[in-house]
Amino acid sequence: MSIETINLEVCIGCGACAATCPMDVIRLDTGAEEEEKYSPCRSECPLGVNQREYINMIRMDMLDEAADILSIYHPMPSVTGRICPHPCESGCTRKDIDEPVNINSLECFVGDNLLTLEPAPGLKKHNEKAAVIGSGPAGLSAAYFLALKGYAVKVFEKDDRPGGLLRSVIPAFRMPEDVLDHQMAFYEKLGICFQTGIEVGKDVTKKELEKEGYNLHFAHSKLSSNKLSKLH
Repeated sequence: MSIETINLEVCIGCGACAATCPMDVIRLDTGAEEEEKYSPCRSECPLGVNQREYINMIRMDMLDEAADILSIYHPMPSVTGRICPHPCESGCTRKDIDEPVNINSLECFVGDNLLTLEPAPGLKKHNEKAAVIGSGPAGLSAAYFLALKGYAVKVFEKDDRPGGLLRSVIPAFRMPEDVLDHQMAFYEKLGICFQTGIEVGKDVTKKELEKEGYNLHFAHSKLSSNKLSKLH
């Protein structure tokens, strides 16, 4: 039996109809081959995480595979699963029936599982070294994706422990210290080095780092030209 009445303007390709059909006759293909269809939850996610993909892995009890999928898009799901305002749930069409899928908790669950796994090394190694200044969310994200691409990454942090605002601003009842510690340990297993107690521009200059072969990546997107000049 063929299904010829799918409304492509309404269907989000969630697969619920195919999964619940008692006759197992529905095969869902709502996307043109040359065009990727985004679900509403993914469209609302600032990182563009494919929630439908890793949640489907959870349904099949394939937790390691779910973690692998999530790690492609996300540098710290265990962290954001606890503090993210989850705009993905605002876009979830399930809310039109009863309530949205608890995507944030699922992200946290998969993220915690990810921290117990051995991270896969970057596929391609590069001779260049990258220095990331600051170990807040932006710096950690930059370091993570650079490491995945095979770069040797060192993160410089002026405080005694890495984490930046995640450690100094987020209250412990939202972000327990041990969760953040496990996240940093995961980054180290990925090959990211942390050098704490070093303030770039004071304890070491940009020129000195460049002489050591580092390309610098500034974690703060609003770093002004005046502040950049002081790093020399």
